[in-house]
Amino acid sequence: MEADETTFLKQNLGNHASEPETPVIWEPWCGIVKRGCPQSLVLHRPNPKMSEARALGPGAIRKVEWVPLAKTWLQDKQVILHTDAAKSYKCKVPGVIHDNVIHAKKRVKKNGKWQWRAPNYVRVVKHKIPGTKKTMKVKAGAQTIDRAWRYLKDRISLHQNSTL
Repeated sequence: MEADETTFLKQNLGNHASEPETPVIWEPWCGIVKRGCPQSLVLHRPNPKMSEARALGPGAIRKVEWVPLAKTWLQDKQVILHTDAAKSYKCKVPGVIHDNVIHAKKRVKKNGKWQWRAPNYVRVVKHKIPGTKKTMKVKAGAQTIDRAWRYLKDRISLHQNSTL
């Protein structure tokens, strides 16, 4: 299964959008989907947090919002959950094996020189199946849910950065 969140709308609550101290409210959505089964898409709208006008986004889903969602849809289902590297996804849920990928480039020191390491969108991971001696190889990544977000954003006509 894959889980991820995205933002569809940004709304200024002040009188003028040009005011620097205008609070901003976001419309974030969180989704969970089973790989190979697009009908299993579950959408949840977390309670948006206000932020400053110059904020890049609402940030990742908070742990207090993710835990009840994970317990409702994932607990004791014996699944492997693929997510991005948000810290809130790291909470322990019984019956869930978790792996993640990092979608950002990283600066690392190699042989005394700083270099940029490319983002890691997909990687092969081995997981030990609980209760047995078997291991399972899976591809870690969240392409299915990311594709669902792209599909929805292309078809929903909200005023997203003046695109029609």
